[in-house]
Amino acid sequence: MNTNEDMLDPIIVIPEPDPIIPVNPVAFPTIDPITEIQRQNYYYFSRRIAYDSRKIISYSGLKNTAYDVDKKLKEIESNTISFTSAYVVLDDLDKLAKFYAEWMTKEELEKVKSLRVLIFNYQNRLNDLRNTYLEKEQIAQKAENDNKPRFGLTKVHPKDWDLILSITGSARLWLHYVSKYKIEEINSKQEFIDELILLNDCLSELSRYSRKLHSKLEIELERHLQKTNNILLLDRNEPVTSFDMMKHYWSGKGNAVTLQQLGLFEKVKSLVKTPNQLGKQNGHSVQGDFIQQIIKNNRKSFRNTYSFRQNVGALAINNPLWAIGGAIIEGQFSGNAVSENGKFYLKGEISYKFYDKFTDPYDTFNLIPGEWNPDGDSYDINGKWTEPVSVEISQTDYLNLKQ
Repeated sequence: MNTNEDMLDPIIVIPEPDPIIPVNPVAFPTIDPITEIQRQNYYYFSRRIAYDSRKIISYSGLKNTAYDVDKKLKEIESNTISFTSAYVVLDDLDKLAKFYAEWMTKEELEKVKSLRVLIFNYQNRLNDLRNTYLEKEQIAQKAENDNKPRFGLTKVHPKDWDLILSITGSARLWLHYVSKYKIEEINSKQEFIDELILLNDCLSELSRYSRKLHSKLEIELERHLQKTNNILLLDRNEPVTSFDMMKHYWSGKGNAVTLQQLGLFEKVKSLVKTPNQLGKQNGHSVQGDFIQQIIKNNRKSFRNTYSFRQNVGALAINNPLWAIGGAIIEGQFSGNAVSENGKFYLKGEISYKFYDKFTDPYDTFNLIPGEWNPDGDSYDINGKWTEPVSVEISQTDYLNLKQ
């Protein structure tokens, strides 16, 4: 009488792989015919190992196939750019899209967005596939370990398993209880390899596109520098651009400049007093927080570094505030808490000092490769001004300030 085990359906193994289809088929480059043939050959020879029907006749062949696929997987992974590195490049492209928006076409801006989405999708897809093949690997190993005693293979060298199984007539049962899990492990790893190959195509495109965009912007920078006014900053009576500041680095012999000479004096003064500027949020301002520091803690001075690149607008590199980047602002309060007509006030003035050092234009144009770091002399940027203070305070604060 035949049992269900005697009537097992044959295991079907795909002799040739299905075409590789991208998860998100956008942003791929046009490939010349020769490269396309090379890619097809690479796909075929990297994939045929797992799908070659001749290799699944024996379990030893399956184990050898698993070893070959593991080796191929490690080889491709070792040559794959890490997602961390890819996102560094993407962040660089995002900065290019932000600061050089007027020099980029709509298609270029959309390309930056699509590359980020594509790589993010691959990351999620590969994480899922990795978890799948690791799970199937564990299942296959457990099936093998659990069935070795059942089939009398515990003391037999693996290379002799096929012979023992053939002699005992258990080959088809072994295929059912063990081999099919090995096949699933191999094919899930091969699916992971397929996605890695597609990811590498995408990362290569990302690298090529990044270099292309940088080259274009180098040309634009050079064109703008050539158009920049040759009159020295010290002789100007008008607002300047970041390109003017770069030229002063080359030809100013290290002479310091003031905020007035840069045309930034009133702007910087305003930013110090305006809410939600220079990194402040929720209605706070640099001056407002300093006054509260005086009132609540009786601390009458501060010295901090603030970023001036907030809200500088499109084509930010033309804005000298963007060229300044981060600068030091100091504040010193002189005055007292006073009582007038039954009310209490903090009265006096704040003396402000501004300081920055313009050095290494590569830090200013830090989205462009190293040739944008020409020889020159760093120079100081200084500014100072005072602001009157007259703020009503509580009696408790008044008494604390009088102690």
